[in-house]
Amino acid sequence: MIRCVLLVAALLPTAAWAQQPDTLRTMLPEITVQSTAPRAAAVRTDAVQPTEILTRADLDATGALDVAGALRQVPGVTVRSYGGLGGLKTLSVRGTGPAQTVLLIDGVRYEDYQTGTADLGTLPLDGLESITVVRGGAAAQFGADALGGAV
Repeated sequence: MIRCVLLVAALLPTAAWAQQPDTLRTMLPEITVQSTAPRAAAVRTDAVQPTEILTRADLDATGALDVAGALRQVPGVTVRSYGGLGGLKTLSVRGTGPAQTVLLIDGVRYEDYQTGTADLGTLPLDGLESITVVRGGAAAQFGADALGGAV
């Protein structure tokens, strides 16, 4: 009986404290944020760093069926295939890993939510006008993780 009374006496102050109304809540004014920066930085064609642009005619001349096949022929670009047809295909530029290479489609990052890298095996060549490969430091304009380059 004494244990039960001591337990109730010990829990009573915390229960009363938890029921107090929230007196610290204040209303903050609404803040609107506007950006004047462009959605994606334009690639400078006069850059000192190596930049290569594959036009639609170049893509047709490669005979590739997907983006991975076309990028295999670009110097400094490595496409690794994990599995056969339909398997994961990752991209790396200048010897870095897939996590240090950024893939953008119309200025928007393309990454798989499971692996965190772009799967080139899912990208057909049909809807592409061109592919731009930026190698080295010039790719820093596309993000801090573009150490090797950006496509």
